[in-house]
Amino acid sequence: MAGQYELLDDQGQPIVEAFELGADEQTELSLPTGVYYLRGPGEGDPAPVVVASGLRLVWDGERVLAADLWEADQARVTAEAEAEAKEKARAEAEAKAEAARVEQARQDQQLAPPGDPPAPRAHGHRHNWRAWASPLASTFVPGVGQFFNGQGGKGTGLLFGTVGSLVGAAALYSLGNDGTRGLGAEYARLVGYGVLSSAAPLLWIYAITDAYRVAVDEEVEPALEHNVRLSVTRMMTVGFRADTRRPGFYDDWSVSIMGQATRRLTVGLSDLSVKPGGLDGPQVWQFGGRLDYRVFDRKRLWIDLGVGSILQVAVGSERRPLDPTLASPGTTTKFGAVPYGQIDLRYFVLDRVSLELIPRLAVPLTTRYYSAKRALPRYAPQAELGVGVSTYF
Repeated sequence: MAGQYELLDDQGQPIVEAFELGADEQTELSLPTGVYYLRGPGEGDPAPVVVASGLRLVWDGERVLAADLWEADQARVTAEAEAEAKEKARAEAEAKAEAARVEQARQDQQLAPPGDPPAPRAHGHRHNWRAWASPLASTFVPGVGQFFNGQGGKGTGLLFGTVGSLVGAAALYSLGNDGTRGLGAEYARLVGYGVLSSAAPLLWIYAITDAYRVAVDEEVEPALEHNVRLSVTRMMTVGFRADTRRPGFYDDWSVSIMGQATRRLTVGLSDLSVKPGGLDGPQVWQFGGRLDYRVFDRKRLWIDLGVGSILQVAVGSERRPLDPTLASPGTTTKFGAVPYGQIDLRYFVLDRVSLELIPRLAVPLTTRYYSAKRALPRYAPQAELGVGVSTYF
């Protein structure tokens, strides 16, 4: 277009004198790299002019940007549109297939004779007698439920494993602790008794739950989203007694009620138990708190790291005086704390039931009391091993 032209910088200031151009006339200006605006004889806004060296720039209608960025953005938009179109086509195909299936079922029902009953479900629990018979059989005799499910090898292993653990634990317990056995052999006996006496109930519980799972033909999907975890745990350790030739076995049965604060973090009450002290021993009330963080959850295996503390209140009687004329003894109350850290390995046998193996390191700050007048001194590190079962709600 013929007329007067003016070249402006990005601040709107002219950088050269205005120049006249005829209808077919052209001119050439030598300018540094940058963005300029050319005002022509028309009424519109100045048109942007980009000067670059070795860089391809484009105007997308809103801004100036590099050509490779514009092309990448266009490719992304095209790919998203194609993916959306494919997803829409897939959904439409599934909807049509479902509609065709429903229509076919309706036609088959209309053509069926009036007296024919509906076909039973392939894996329905209602008509699957193994769903109740298999776990019930393993409840009475571990492993028998697996025979009902056609798993003779597994059933045999569970039967002999459970019975063998019970017999082995009873045999080791019956050996007694008379001080004539070597210290290493005595430690081995106590550790073996603890392992076997803990393995037996775990194998029995596994036999029951596995028989049910196989009978209903369902895969285990651990309850990642749960509110409360209820656990029963047995912790055990072996430590010295007053007679150093006769180490003692110390076990602690307890209940924990943990709430899931986030997907991986659980907090709550732990180590709840009451320990009777017999005729003249202290009655111990035990409770505590723990924080667990799940660091691993793949399929049926979870791994938690936990820190907590056991708190104990021991109520006992003072020693009775030898002189019967003196006043009867009063009661004494002692408080104790046992901080610890642990690793909790959980294996899910059902969606909401898991078996656990728990290595723990505890350091009692005061005397730690057990049932039957057993106790360990303060500041004595304790390497404990625990087993447990948990349910999730």
